Amino acid sequence: MIILEGTSDLPVGVGLRAMLHVPGKEVREATAVKDRLHQHSLAPILNEGFLVVGVGKADLEDGTLIEICGEAT
Repeated sequence: MIILEGTSDLPVGVGLRAMLHVPGKEVREATAVKDRLHQHSLAPILNEGFLVVGVGKADLEDGTLIEICGEAT
């Protein structure tokens, strides 16, 4: 699960295309699913969470960029 500051209009619960740009390696494609974070109901939503399927912590190095592009094909 990755947590991002800010919000987007990406749909919740839908498979989204994610491109992983790891420094010094080929760009890898994965699927990300936006999930609702548990927040106080009166607080504004300031962050979003995405589950990136098939990617472990060991796959991510310092400087990795994860680009969430839209619905997966």
